[in-house]
Amino acid sequence: MPYLPTVPSGKLAVEASWFRSVRDRIEEIKPLEGDYIIIRQTSDGNIVGVDYETLKAQLEKDLGGDGLLSEYTLNVCSNGVPDTIIVYGPQGQ
Repeated sequence: MPYLPTVPSGKLAVEASWFRSVRDRIEEIKPLEGDYIIIRQTSDGNIVGVDYETLKAQLEKDLGGDGLLSEYTLNVCSNGVPDTIIVYGPQGQ
């Protein structure tokens, strides 16, 4: 990924090529799929999600596979608005 050129100093105007380089760099940055990460492309952009079932199965396997995994719903604040997230962990945590 190319480095962005620094913003010209001492000039009142910035060349169009500088803006193109910024645009090109932004367009190069894409989220990467990986373990349990799913990228869904839509007309509004990319949506990054988690493959919960695969993650849960792997955690159960890592923790012994004998039902010791629990799902916990946590109350959180997202941009000043109440929200919830789901996390997985050992029972009794």
